[in-house]
Amino acid sequence: MSELSKCFYEVTAGKTCRDLCHPEYASCWLSFVNTALRLLPGAYKLYLTYLVIPPLVKGGGYTWQYWKDHFLSYSTASYKTYVIAVVGLTLQCAF
Repeated sequence: MSELSKCFYEVTAGKTCRDLCHPEYASCWLSFVNTALRLLPGAYKLYLTYLVIPPLVKGGGYTWQYWKDHFLSYSTASYKTYVIAVVGLTLQCAF
């Protein structure tokens, strides 16, 4: 493991996060904005089946409270996934 660490430090000596993480963008801020915008639709598409299937399985007896709770839980799960993905992909620039 120490050999791997030595190789890593030798290869990355003098490199910045721009060289290692986002060479296609001039700054960390541009990389963050682009990542955030690209991940937003995907976070909500990921849980689309979670939005559609439970009402089909339930079959009936829908109330306003059911739809409100169901959509709120879908939105919450999608938003949390989005935040975790954006933070995970852009946090390396902080160090």
